[in-house]
Amino acid sequence: LKHLPPPIPFFAVLSILGMAWQLLAAVLLVAAVGENLGRCQGPNGPQACEDYTHVGSLVEAKTSSESFVEVVHAWLPLQYLEEPEGGAEGCDFEFQQWVKKARPFLIGENATFEDHQALLPVQNKIMANYEEVASQCPVAWLVALLLKIRSNLRHNIQGMPCARVHSAGCLRDARGYWQIYAETRLASAAKSAGKHEEVRETIKKGEERVLDEFRQIFVHPHALDL
Repeated sequence: LKHLPPPIPFFAVLSILGMAWQLLAAVLLVAAVGENLGRCQGPNGPQACEDYTHVGSLVEAKTSSESFVEVVHAWLPLQYLEEPEGGAEGCDFEFQQWVKKARPFLIGENATFEDHQALLPVQNKIMANYEEVASQCPVAWLVALLLKIRSNLRHNIQGMPCARVHSAGCLRDARGYWQIYAETRLASAAKSAGKHEEVRETIKKGEERVLDEFRQIFVHPHALDL
């Protein structure tokens, strides 16, 4: 027993515990600010998270219930529209194939993470050249918007940022993209029923899935008022 070290004084124990709590608090603080500093990715690398992009500025800050009313109001005129004029026939072959590959993600068929990753290069190309694509191949632009909205909503639910925007801003941007989608959908719809039933089903099912995901967020008691 005489070889055992002397007991640590009581106040020394308290001091050690105090230092441990301070260290833990510092770690938690770094994690808390990670949302605004380390987790957002801008065009030039990591950056402070923004509240929302230009798309998010197209809608106003509203409560969850007001936001859901806004979403439903935009969707109501879309219910009975025909497919986009011409379907995918006037699109480049690359976009025609991409719309077919994107179909499972909008109609609820099984699709893998690798399948989704494979869509991103063309989706990013469409988003970067949206004016040209929207005029030449509106169905590709509409499908890209639906996928983008769904991605933003998933990031919001998971508490993850969307590139340079924090997770709450993902939801605000999704509302803005939904307004753009509704306007494009109304403007590009065929005047009468066409022969592109698969395209029509893809669009309709995608709209229903997006509407349901908005509902899941806005009726949740912790949904953010953005």
